[in-house]
Amino acid sequence: MGSFLSQGAQSNSPSAFETLPYEIREQIWLETLVPRLIYIHPHRRIAPPFYDPQSDEILDSKRHTISVRFNCSLHSQSATPAQAFADYASFAAPNLPKVDRMDGDSLTFDDILAKQPLTYKSTDPPAALYVCQESRAIALRRGYVLAFKGVDLRLEAEDRKYWQKNHLGDKGVWIDFEHDLIMLDALYRPWMYSKCAPHEPLVLLHKFAPGDVKRIKRLALGGNPGGILRALRGNCIPVSHGQRWRTAWQWWVGMGFDNLEEIWIDDEFEDKRDEQWDGWHSQKDAEAQYHNVLGLGKSKLPNCTSPVPQVKVFRGEEWHAHF
Repeated sequence: MGSFLSQGAQSNSPSAFETLPYEIREQIWLETLVPRLIYIHPHRRIAPPFYDPQSDEILDSKRHTISVRFNCSLHSQSATPAQAFADYASFAAPNLPKVDRMDGDSLTFDDILAKQPLTYKSTDPPAALYVCQESRAIALRRGYVLAFKGVDLRLEAEDRKYWQKNHLGDKGVWIDFEHDLIMLDALYRPWMYSKCAPHEPLVLLHKFAPGDVKRIKRLALGGNPGGILRALRGNCIPVSHGQRWRTAWQWWVGMGFDNLEEIWIDDEFEDKRDEQWDGWHSQKDAEAQYHNVLGLGKSKLPNCTSPVPQVKVFRGEEWHAHF
């Protein structure tokens, strides 16, 4: 197909590709639209610490989210998902030197990262979306949509200029929700918490991209067993229980993942594993354990009709056989 396209670019005469029947051209374009493993990297921009002169204290409770953007990258055969997310973590929050405050205390990483400039990083969409009008129309009919656009809540000064210059409110990730697999990092990284890889990634997606969350059918999570289960259960919220109220975890349904059919899991993003997970070493045992936990969570949700998603466990280089 590359020779067909290059011939057309070198000459005003119709290329060999253009002379093919439309049905054949359509099939060729569809063959280029293969399922992808897409790494989503949510970035939550946090307001700087608020200093209260009356109490002479820094009030973390006054901090708030001022923007959210969803950087992305693609799986490649050169790196496992664990390596890819670790590399991205280094890009997003490199090892920063400690900075001393005037009162003698040291600034935390949260304080420093809140002042770092915005950085947008994404990957090219499938070629069919921008080669020509015909290929783009075929890709859109296939189901590709622009999802996970940036959300500007209250950016100011240089951050707002960068946001507007790069049109981050219009940029997103081209996704075929029917075939692509979306992966998030559920490994808790406290030294970069406020910048990316939040402790509860599904909660963040539900809060700032609820419409896109409802489209997700195939979701992947990487981390360790504890982090993955915490991500899947979400926050503890109050629910009505007859005449009384009680608290319950949200689980995937309460976070808007109503159409979730599959959850792919890589629970070996770090080498250390607590004794609590000794019975989870084989993939089959781990899949059964995750499925049981999800089923137990669903049983505690009132009026939940969504089926428990199918669970698949892949680790390390096993991902290369699928993507």
